[in-house]
Amino acid sequence: MVPLGKERYVLRTYGFSDRFRETPDSGGLWMEKPLQEWLDHRRVTPEEAGISFAASIFEAPLFPVLAGEEIREMLEFMVDSGSGPDGKRMEQIRDQWVRCDRLPAKELIAKADLSTLYQQRQTLKIRSLPVLAENQQTSIFYYLDLEKTAADYREAKLEPPAALPPGEPVIKRINDSMFRARVLAGRREAGPGRGMDRYTALLYHGRGQGGEYGGGAERTDAPAGFCPSHYRPQDRAALH
Repeated sequence: MVPLGKERYVLRTYGFSDRFRETPDSGGLWMEKPLQEWLDHRRVTPEEAGISFAASIFEAPLFPVLAGEEIREMLEFMVDSGSGPDGKRMEQIRDQWVRCDRLPAKELIAKADLSTLYQQRQTLKIRSLPVLAENQQTSIFYYLDLEKTAADYREAKLEPPAALPPGEPVIKRINDSMFRARVLAGRREAGPGRGMDRYTALLYHGRGQGGEYGGGAERTDAPAGFCPSHYRPQDRAALH
């Protein structure tokens, strides 16, 4: 959804393989199928929709402008996953799509309420991060910029993820421990090295006075991820 302000949104749907620079006449896709097929399935003609097949899909007025409460049914109509409305209600939503204000992709950025758009993205990101963390074995969580993600956790006051299960790779355990340390940074209850395993604590605290890791001063500038090859073999073995 692209917010326009005053509780109005543009419903922007498209397929992964859509190429907006192509024209419908040259086989351009929208919603992973030829635009003519999408229109035929909903009994809409290009003429009543105001769509020229000689122009690129980037210029076609496909994206309806809606109030918040109208989005769900319109989304089902546009995606048509098999769970959408049917019968008389389908016809009503079809007529609404034809009659309502619609924008082409080329006009979206000019008309978007950018401050609301960025706030919306941030809100959705904060909702998504705990879910990604919970499903870390199949999600991209530990491939994110963990330093920035830790800052998002601190700002939103999110709790650190649940502990990793046994048997996870060493580098993921290091990333996880350093991530937790950065999330807890500045919290009153966060003691030195809280949430770290022994191996990661070597990085965070140093190796002692005059040691090869820069003395005993706490490493507050440590990165969210760290390559274990930076340590001596006996230190790498300390985790096992």
